[in-house]
Amino acid sequence: VIFAFALGEICGAVTSLSKKEAAYHLMIDNFNEFAEEVTLPNPLRIRVRQFYKHKYVNNTLKEQEVSEILHQMTNSLQMEVALYIHTDWIKEVPFFVGCQEEFVVKLAVSMKVRTFTPKEAIYSPGDEAEELYVVKRGMCASCGVIYGSLKVFGIDMLHGMVQKPVTRTTGCRSIAFTDLYTLNYDGFMASIKAFPGVVPQIRIVAI
Repeated sequence: VIFAFALGEICGAVTSLSKKEAAYHLMIDNFNEFAEEVTLPNPLRIRVRQFYKHKYVNNTLKEQEVSEILHQMTNSLQMEVALYIHTDWIKEVPFFVGCQEEFVVKLAVSMKVRTFTPKEAIYSPGDEAEELYVVKRGMCASCGVIYGSLKVFGIDMLHGMVQKPVTRTTGCRSIAFTDLYTLNYDGFMASIKAFPGVVPQIRIVAI
């Protein structure tokens, strides 16, 4: 019985892995067909394949589904899962520490994951500050400052609470393949509207 159970678990794992691999290879096949149709140069094709491989290896091909999955849960489960996923970086942001857990969960549910290739610009001087970023994996740099795992940057977005538009005064680039949690201004303000009690704490930074 134990052997049969173990065999079943192994077969289940192999099947799951095969589905993941099949989805990845289908994506690559579709891209290769597209690349042929539009005659993309080979160096660009290689960079795109490296991008997809990074997302495949690091399990971020379907990261956009995370918020959808969270939305399907009960409020209690949603809170537990979101806090587990995001609790480490939340501790890095002083003005989020001490905020209601429900507020933090609402922020977490509205966050998306974006992947940047090596040396790619995340934002440039003069861009409108519409997003705040948290490094999930990888590294990026701005004005000699390196941001690694769980570090937060782009908080000048919060100045929009005082006046709009807010423009970036510096730029930021990825150093290697970098996966970032992103929180856009509209999602942030929707959370603020639902939890007005956190405004004084965050407004200190915005000013």
